[in-house]
Amino acid sequence: MGGKKNKTHSFLLIGLISLLLGCDMYPNIKVTRDYVYNSNWGKENEASTVVWKIILSDKIKNKDINSLRGFELFNNASLDTSFYFITVPHNNYSIKKIYFNKENENIKWYVRNSTSMKVSTIGKLELDTWYSLGNLYRSWIYYIYVDKEGTVHIWSVNPVNI
Repeated sequence: MGGKKNKTHSFLLIGLISLLLGCDMYPNIKVTRDYVYNSNWGKENEASTVVWKIILSDKIKNKDINSLRGFELFNNASLDTSFYFITVPHNNYSIKKIYFNKENENIKWYVRNSTSMKVSTIGKLELDTWYSLGNLYRSWIYYIYVDKEGTVHIWSVNPVNI
């Protein structure tokens, strides 16, 4: 009888350790209207991100955001090329936060597809607007909606799994 109890405790302990080790697998990513924070920057890669506005298709445009799923956004969103920026970090691996609305030390924003058009800031993320962020974690895409009150809603999608 004691053997079964020890085996159960061993399985529970192994499961708990696996769970705890797995918690560090995905980075802590936080997006506000003012900045993006990524705990992974400096570990696997330097601080870099791509930010663009997106336009939702008519199919999901009026859907309740609480019922939207990441795969729906992936399949029903297109780029709004009027707002499309990328950061260039200059090999600074200690940065964890990139501001949208104030200058960042050692990081500049570039208008996508133009290495000569450089800006210091891109401004706060706008209310009632959809965005997509890339280069935060491997091939994952983060869909962001800033509602009319300024609350940021986030969906993460790994296109490899779709």
